[in-house]
Amino acid sequence: MKQEEPFPSAKVGVSCELANGLKLFSENFLFPWVARLGEDALKLDKHRFFRHNSGITGKTFPDYNPYTIQRCRDCDIAKGKLKLGKGFIPDYMLCRGCQTIHECYQKKEAENKQNLKKYTVEEKKQIYDSPLKEQFKDIVHKDQSGHTVSRHQLKDIKQMDYNRVLDTAKLFAKEQNVQILPEIHYGEKTIRNLLGLTGKSNPDLKVGADLIDVKSPFSTKNIVTNANDAAKQGAYACITDHLAFIEETKIKYYAQKILQDPHYTKDTVYFVVNNKLHKITTADISVG
Repeated sequence: MKQEEPFPSAKVGVSCELANGLKLFSENFLFPWVARLGEDALKLDKHRFFRHNSGITGKTFPDYNPYTIQRCRDCDIAKGKLKLGKGFIPDYMLCRGCQTIHECYQKKEAENKQNLKKYTVEEKKQIYDSPLKEQFKDIVHKDQSGHTVSRHQLKDIKQMDYNRVLDTAKLFAKEQNVQILPEIHYGEKTIRNLLGLTGKSNPDLKVGADLIDVKSPFSTKNIVTNANDAAKQGAYACITDHLAFIEETKIKYYAQKILQDPHYTKDTVYFVVNNKLHKITTADISVG
């Protein structure tokens, strides 16, 4: 281990013999002993992070570390699957914590479904056969602009995503009337046609004539994937920060990644960050 002559000289009243003796002691015993202790401490994988030398690599952190971890994009857990990705072991606390959070959330979702109100086929048919105004008779919010948020009779307020969807609907209601949609079976052709739903899609909101699917990813790494899922529903994506921190200064950056992705087939994407609604179009990113 190279040192920068840390020993006092004869100029400050210390004999050369003593200075040289201290230097020999340190070079032959003290420094090798300290270096050996450091090597032993770094043998465990959990300490390997500290082997990183920013001056040599030119990076603040190594590519794979517990703070700016890059394996999320390849991990089945981060993609919403419970089992670990093939050949990937969560050897960092961040990975293990991520796994635990997803397990808890899925368990809570399963428990939540048991508490939702169940409707028979006949009961649903009776509701679907009623006028649309009757189906959306529950006004859950009225904005100062006069626009309202109405909830479909079959949309259960106990659903885990309800409050996130309602928060988003209130922001859209500053400009237009909003309807909170339920999950409607693809076989219910009449009601689906009336609401403009295609295929098996089940977006969360109808804002004016537009369909909006509210997405609250666990991580910003999943923003594009979530937006593409919304597009598959034939809806505009609205990404919210309910479950992940999203920097306002990076909204345009995320929007650009979404709008330039070939799987996102819409020309507009929405963000809800810090309880504010942001609308980004393809024209916005081309100008930027």
